[in-house]
Amino acid sequence: MIHMETAYYLDIYETIVSKVSQINSHYYISDNIESHSAEFDNYLVKNLCLYAKGVAQRNLCCSIPYSKIILNNGLQYIIMGSHILPGRFVMIITNIGAIGAQCVKRYKRHSYQTGIWSRTLSPSEILHLASCENNTEILNGNLVSWNGPWTIHGDVTYSETLSLWELCNKNKEDIFVFPNITATDAFHICHGIGGHLPIPESSEELHTLQISLFKRHNNFNCDVVWAGMTDLNTENDWVDLTSRRITSPYWQENEPDGGHIQNCAGIRIHKGVGDFECNWHLCATCLLKKEPTLTLYGVCERLEFNTFFGATQNVIGDIWFRGYSKYTIVQDNNGTWVWKDWINNINIAHIPKSLKNMPLGRKIWTLDLPICGQKGGETRELLFTACGNGKFSCDDGSCVSLQQRCDMKLDCHDGSDERNCVLIDIPDTYRQDIAPVRSLKNESAPLNIKYHIYIESIDIDTRMMQMHVNFRNTKVWYDSRLKYLNLNEDFHLNQVPKTIQNQLWSPMIEFLNTKGVQVTKPDESVLMWISKQGQPKLGDLSRPREFAIYSGAENPISVARKDSINFQCYFDLRRYPFDEQKCTMELIIVSANFRLVQFDEMSGVKFEAEGSLMEYTVDRVEQSFNETHSGFKCLQIKVSLRRRSGHTLLNVYVPSILLLGISYLTFFFKIDLFQVRILASITILLVTATIFTQLPSSLRWGNYDDSVGFLLKNLNKKFILQLIVIRHVRYQNLPRLRAGCTYPSRLASRAGATHGLSRNIGPKQQVHGVAGAVMLKGWRAQAPRRTGTGASCPWAVRSAALAGV
Repeated sequence: MIHMETAYYLDIYETIVSKVSQINSHYYISDNIESHSAEFDNYLVKNLCLYAKGVAQRNLCCSIPYSKIILNNGLQYIIMGSHILPGRFVMIITNIGAIGAQCVKRYKRHSYQTGIWSRTLSPSEILHLASCENNTEILNGNLVSWNGPWTIHGDVTYSETLSLWELCNKNKEDIFVFPNITATDAFHICHGIGGHLPIPESSEELHTLQISLFKRHNNFNCDVVWAGMTDLNTENDWVDLTSRRITSPYWQENEPDGGHIQNCAGIRIHKGVGDFECNWHLCATCLLKKEPTLTLYGVCERLEFNTFFGATQNVIGDIWFRGYSKYTIVQDNNGTWVWKDWINNINIAHIPKSLKNMPLGRKIWTLDLPICGQKGGETRELLFTACGNGKFSCDDGSCVSLQQRCDMKLDCHDGSDERNCVLIDIPDTYRQDIAPVRSLKNESAPLNIKYHIYIESIDIDTRMMQMHVNFRNTKVWYDSRLKYLNLNEDFHLNQVPKTIQNQLWSPMIEFLNTKGVQVTKPDESVLMWISKQGQPKLGDLSRPREFAIYSGAENPISVARKDSINFQCYFDLRRYPFDEQKCTMELIIVSANFRLVQFDEMSGVKFEAEGSLMEYTVDRVEQSFNETHSGFKCLQIKVSLRRRSGHTLLNVYVPSILLLGISYLTFFFKIDLFQVRILASITILLVTATIFTQLPSSLRWGNYDDSVGFLLKNLNKKFILQLIVIRHVRYQNLPRLRAGCTYPSRLASRAGATHGLSRNIGPKQQVHGVAGAVMLKGWRAQAPRRTGTGASCPWAVRSAALAGV
């Protein structure tokens, strides 16, 4: 198969895979096509399709001058689709007029199977071309065929020895050798250029390594090379430095034998693996895929492929990086690493030479030319890495997953994955006092705020007619003006620092039915985080680190806080204790006009507290949306309460009825238990007074029906009635006692007869009944004693009967 390699670059819109032309039925490829520009100016082809395949592994695009005007966006590229193998590039040009040499300057790369057709290729033909199939009919263009004949101009290498398998084989590895370095430096350098240190696990693998080394480097003379494993963490657990898995190498006899001192492994080329001290200086053999691609981050190149480089080693210990366009990174005679434009022979930036300060990884460069708004002589941080898409480059050049970036765990050996964890990219035009629009496509629609409330506890104060609520609340919204970086799947890892929170717009919620003004303002108790929902886009190359960009229109901001607020309610207690009440929480958004911001219909409330309170049971909690008189959309959360009547019955009704019954039973006590009757009456009076003093502290009596008041007031009425009866008996029956009546009443007479006390009562004798007790006092004040029968004392009988009732 024909294989060409030019010594210079051909730039089409700065770079193209190759420049192939047809003049007088002959094909040309040149190291400097500018000398042939006149021959191409009048060449016209319609519906031209250019197909080119090469080992370059990055995007290429081209623009063709039409009437001396460069069509910068006139051509798109098809690359690495679902059916196209990596490294197989298909470029289609349609309806192009004059082809001029102004778009072609220099090129330096391998070129394979380039053809030009006078028609547009079908999708199936493109698929065949990209799938590395040896289809001669499709490979040969009808205008320009890769089979030639070719005329070579300048420094062009021509070869027909490359097989199709060699062209398409992507698993073929190259070997770079670095002498006299430590194990740590060997690991960093190999990983920095996209390779790894070998670990032979069998004699066959060791033999294959020997053959590859001597075939690649004729002057290879190292007896021992570093192996990519260590048991530094746990003795005798040898871990692969790349995969971080325990491995089983092909040990040399009686190895390992170094104990805790020798924690690194080396390969004796002709014997096997042994353990060595990590600070020894040995050779390092880096196995890497052929033509590794490295990217230079932190530069402000307009074209992405200007930042792509390939690692090349021609001599053991020597390495340089050849760019895909006009740039190279090499060492000068003083050992300084230089990033230069080799076409114009201009140095752009440089760093001193050192194994630890190779251009690999994230380093500080000194600028020789102004770039990215910085002047020459200033320093700038650049990243030179072989880590591909979906990877994050550590400072030392090693790679970890981009998902491990800023996840609160040190994944890089140097911990650089947890540095500079910027979460939000705030544009310069951002204003905190202006609410974000709903979306960039529909800026007139109001922004929806999802507001979720989680009620943790409720306390009802009936006397003050208040509902005290402890609740968590979460606000969720989108801010399309923002961009987010380094988001994690776990939203707890995406918390926004307090300093950034104060720079962002946040909806303020006002609670209407409260005593005073209650507004949710940002404070120290607020937690803000970003939820990863949308798909990311890769960041540009102007920053010296990889990151994924997430749109603010697809990934919401959430703010959570905890509040404890008293809400004013109105309780109708006329049906107490069998009443049902309703209390509401009313909220509006006051941080922006209601035409710009509104509550989302998906807002909700969740009751997580215990439903049984001391006086009430929470039946249900529901929400609704209403409009206030000022036009704001109000979120109303209604809490339905049902009184626990058993509580009131046990604490009010039952004690009141028992006290009333006990007070009534005192009328039936014996006459000689007068002191007990008095003490019982006084105790009942005290208990009744206690109930009177306690209940008004928690209830508004003015709203009550007489059901409770009736019971409590009857106790007082009973006591007052008892005093009235005593006074009545005393003053009404005293004349009858003076007349000589033995018993003041039938009740007293019956009681006296029952207990054998039916005799005349003297001044020092006790009598039964209230009336008797009153008369006894009168007898002591008068003499002589008189006798009489109970039948002659009707007033006493009636008074005693009244007192008994």
